[in-house]
Amino acid sequence: MADTPAVASLRGLIRKFLDESELKYLRDGDEDFVLPFRNIMVHVTPHQWGDDQTVVAVVAVTNENMRIDKELTEFIAVENGRILFGKLCLYLDRKQVRFEHPLLGDFLNRDELGTAVKIVGSSAVGYESQIKEKWGGI
Repeated sequence: MADTPAVASLRGLIRKFLDESELKYLRDGDEDFVLPFRNIMVHVTPHQWGDDQTVVAVVAVTNENMRIDKELTEFIAVENGRILFGKLCLYLDRKQVRFEHPLLGDFLNRDELGTAVKIVGSSAVGYESQIKEKWGGI
C-alpha cells in the first residue's frame, strides 16, 4: 500500500533524524527502518493514525516460538505494570513477544527517536534472556 503524504513526509523525517544521530540502519521491503541493537533488531515504522495524525512504532521482537501458558501471560501483565517506557506485547498468532513503544509522529524530534530506539533495544535484549530461560523459543 502506498504511503499517504503525511507518512511519506514522516518517513523522510525519520531518515533525517537517524542520519543526524549517526544511527546505522537498514531498510526492509516496505522501506521501514531496521536498526541492529546487539542481537536484536529494532524496527521503526511510520503509520497513519486516523485521518490527520501519524504515529511512529518502535518495535523489537524479543522472543519467538516460546511456550505460551498462563505463567507467560501473567509475567507480561506484571512486567507491564512496572515498565515506565514501552510495553511487552504477546502476539499469539505469531508466537512472538515484542517490546514496543509508539511515538506521536506529528511531534517527533531527533532526541526522542534516538532515545526510543535505544530503550526499546536494550529492554528487548533484557527480556529476551528472561523469557527464553523460562519459556524456551528463540
